[in-house]
Amino acid sequence: MPRHINSLGVIEAMADAMCLHGIPDNIRCDNCPAMMSKALRKSVAKTGRQIQYIAPDSPWENDYCEILNGKLKDECLRQEIFYLPKEAQTVIGIWQNT
Repeated sequence: MPRHINSLGVIEAMADAMCLHGIPDNIRCDNCPAMMSKALRKSVAKTGRQIQYIAPDSPWENDYCEILNGKLKDECLRQEIFYLPKEAQTVIGIWQNT
């Protein structure tokens, strides 16, 4: 079963991160529905920032994420079959620490 996060979950996670680390100078995100929501844009606007959207299929706009995603897929995810989310978390955790 896929796991999804809605706009409220994104807002809560961003609020927690901002409380812990401060408000970032830039907020960049892709165009998934949770990141495009009016609620998220309003929440971010309250911080005095705007969301800078990454165009679909534009890895040059988000090279660090694209590099990580590519390595994660090639070196870890394509090597395994996961039956439970906990299995994926464990294998990814081991991959991160190697």
